[in-house]
Amino acid sequence: MLSLGFKQIQRTLRVNVARVVVAALVGSLLVPVVGITAPQILPSAAANNSNPGSIAVTSDSNWGGNCAPGNNYLTLDIPSGLALSGNVAYTIEAWVKTDPVTNPNYTSSGGDGSIQGCAEVAAGASIPERFGGADSYEGWNQRGARVGSGGGSHYMRTSANGVVGRCDGATIATCPKVEFPTGRWTHIALQKSIVNGTARLTAFVGGVVVQSATGISAPSNPLRIFKFGPFGDSASGKAFYGQMRLSNVALYPTDGTSAFTPSYDFSTTVSGGTVLALIKPQTNTTTANAVDLMNNGTVLST
Repeated sequence: MLSLGFKQIQRTLRVNVARVVVAALVGSLLVPVVGITAPQILPSAAANNSNPGSIAVTSDSNWGGNCAPGNNYLTLDIPSGLALSGNVAYTIEAWVKTDPVTNPNYTSSGGDGSIQGCAEVAAGASIPERFGGADSYEGWNQRGARVGSGGGSHYMRTSANGVVGRCDGATIATCPKVEFPTGRWTHIALQKSIVNGTARLTAFVGGVVVQSATGISAPSNPLRIFKFGPFGDSASGKAFYGQMRLSNVALYPTDGTSAFTPSYDFSTTVSGGTVLALIKPQTNTTTANAVDLMNNGTVLST
């Protein structure tokens, strides 16, 4: 009897220890979320970066143009063997926060509402320049200042088609005021979808469609460089980049109007396609030390 009792105790201890180990391992992989807008990731922030688990990029020159005087953008350069050739679906997305301290010119209220500084998300065969100046550019950008009658001020353009969406000086009814904000973590995405042979390019901010256009022609060269930013309103402004992902499939609604709820923690797998690049900073790191969890050799640059 004593022997049976001792064996039962041993089995119980093994089960409890296993549960503790599993809980610890799972806990170390979870991304804790503070509030509903901040994908906070342990460990705590370093002294020069108040946003845990992110890459801080600070502008060091005036880039010029409609979208941002600064150059705090970040690019994901995938290997040429993974480049997206022809008119194919993709989704490039990230969690980004524009620093309100170093981008001080935005307004939180007043007039017809606020323009919250610049924002951009794009793809290209080389580094996508402002407003489509680079090879095979496809992208969306938010202007640094609202123009006109209260609607959002932003553009969607491709090198193959030219301007396919323009909101500048229009009313809110024509151009809803969906804007990338300053001072809080926000999901931004650019998606190309192919439905019944029709290519659609859609930009989302916070899971809401900000602009969408159909009839998109194929880029002249394969897309391999995907760009976020610049963000903000200052030639010395800072932006924080959290999780970033590139997938070769349209992940979100393809009708040009429907919204979705962005995930705080991007998965390594997606339905109907493949994740080509996934960056999930677990500490406050740099582009040189960031790791592509898909092990495809993606290079991050600023």
